[in-house]
Amino acid sequence: MPTYTNKTYVAFDADSDIRYYRLMQAWKKNNNTSFNFYDAHDLNNLMSYSSEDTIKAKLAERLRNTKVFVLLVGDSTKNLYKFVRWEIEQAINRNIPIIVVNLNGKKSMNSNLCPAILKDELAVHVSFNQKIIEYAIDNWEASDASYRTAGKSGAFYYKDSTYRQLGLFYTFKRWFCNFKSIVADFVTGVGLFWLFVEMTSYSTNSSVDAYLKSVWLFSTASSILLVISLLKNRPKKSFIYKLRDKDNFIEIKVGDAFKNSGALVVPINNSFDVSLGGNVRKAKSLQSKLITDFYSGKEEHLETDIAEKIDLSQSPYDIGTTIEIEQNDKIFYLLVNSRKKENNRVESSADDFLLSLSQLWTYIALETGRNSVVTIPLISTNHGRITNINRETAIKEIIDSYIDASKALNIADKMIISIHPDDLKKGNIDLDELDEFLQFSCRHYKVTTLSNESEGEEVSASVVQSIRR
Repeated sequence: MPTYTNKTYVAFDADSDIRYYRLMQAWKKNNNTSFNFYDAHDLNNLMSYSSEDTIKAKLAERLRNTKVFVLLVGDSTKNLYKFVRWEIEQAINRNIPIIVVNLNGKKSMNSNLCPAILKDELAVHVSFNQKIIEYAIDNWEASDASYRTAGKSGAFYYKDSTYRQLGLFYTFKRWFCNFKSIVADFVTGVGLFWLFVEMTSYSTNSSVDAYLKSVWLFSTASSILLVISLLKNRPKKSFIYKLRDKDNFIEIKVGDAFKNSGALVVPINNSFDVSLGGNVRKAKSLQSKLITDFYSGKEEHLETDIAEKIDLSQSPYDIGTTIEIEQNDKIFYLLVNSRKKENNRVESSADDFLLSLSQLWTYIALETGRNSVVTIPLISTNHGRITNINRETAIKEIIDSYIDASKALNIADKMIISIHPDDLKKGNIDLDELDEFLQFSCRHYKVTTLSNESEGEEVSASVVQSIRR
């Protein structure tokens, strides 16, 4: 009896990255997407106390019918030397096509995070994005076979043009997902229009039939109704979800961050230099727009407001330093997320990005009058860009950071992540995927409760009282 290889095996760090695997499962269950994989990962349970030979035998059983091996690479994957390492070894030894998925969004091999055992092996490296993962699962098996026949090995990746093509297909697909609603609304509209025509014809003894039942009027009415149906069912550009067990909401919204109600976070360098030798004025940045729209283009006026809050002679300030200013009845949080360089440019890192977010939430929750709505734009993704974090990953990190901080702090009634339309296009941002990610994160975040034993009282080694997801 022949053995068919028709399953996709997904390996990951179960301690740190399981939420990404759960999100992939959510993609699979979504009726509005064609994303699918036949997972071999849950066929058998492996116990950590089993012998190495037993575990490897079970892994061999899991991988026997595997068509493609997908490895989710996070911050700690390269440091795992048992289960994940053995899974990778099995995939290599069996010549299973390997897809390496970078959870930080990098589109090619991440030499800092990729497990050493895989760096010289034949594999395609992609970002954690539903469309490109689906594309790789469907296409890499054939490519892998071709490369092996040609004697090639090493790291491969898909060009930006592939990502852009998938983004174009994704745009049409978002409309197609609403196809049934569009058709239903159009047919309903045409039916109501024709009912009106027949009622008018009856009440006027058919005296207006030549006009109402003319081809040009019907064509015009149908065209108008089709446009209305399309507009009514156009893909949404904002979505909002409530955090589980809390009265706080997170919204992702495409548009101009300055038009949202409430306070706005504006990134700034650690010297609070609002000019940078004229570079700020030249750039299409949030800081430039703040100066233009709220300070009449006068940099010195913004500098005066900043000087009233901090001592500029004490700069540079630490990453995460935040001050609150108010102009034209709108509150702004100036957040230090980058470092000024000698050439009047700025630079930042992934650590700076994450630290600035953590400090921001603490400042808003504990040091301000607490605004009911706070908008944060895509920071650290344009000038002074962090090269190893793309726009979509930055959004997910903002979500994770805010939810993590909200476990202990009451930051705002609603936090809006604002995506400028230009960022949506340049970053090829998948709004449907972000919608699912936000919904999943708000409902299934982990809460660990520690026991509150009195100081000095003898307790067991574990102090975890409960965990909720």
